[in-house]
Amino acid sequence: MSNSTAVTPRITDRVKRILTMAAETARSRHEQAARAEDMLLAMLTEGGGLACAVLHRLGANPVSLAEGLRGALRLHGEPHVPISELIVAAGREAKVLGHSYVGTEHLLIGIARADSTVPGRLLAGHGVTAETAAATTAELLGRELGR
Repeated sequence: MSNSTAVTPRITDRVKRILTMAAETARSRHEQAARAEDMLLAMLTEGGGLACAVLHRLGANPVSLAEGLRGALRLHGEPHVPISELIVAAGREAKVLGHSYVGTEHLLIGIARADSTVPGRLLAGHGVTAETAAATTAELLGRELGR
């Protein structure tokens, strides 16, 4: 019997759709595994969720981000974050924020935290860091909850 009290946050339906979209993008390049670039591009393509609201609030240009991501997907040899690691990182971010779910905002924070990767650097170039994304997420959720 385990005495672990850790609860794994559930993944939202939107994140599940984005995971599917990211996997399809990777398959279209004849790659077996999706990368953080695929995930962020899928979030931008899907266009909903709190992550897109955070990007908008921070003044990030989604068209420019998408173009940079498409270019990055053609590169080889750049450090990247496997999707499995990104999901784990997003779960940690959700727990830090006190959330019982993993949403697009948590994925965005996790991608931004990997600042040595292409998507992390692209986000930083648009003024999006893990810290600004987390603070903006909290601000937007606070407004949504009437705080």
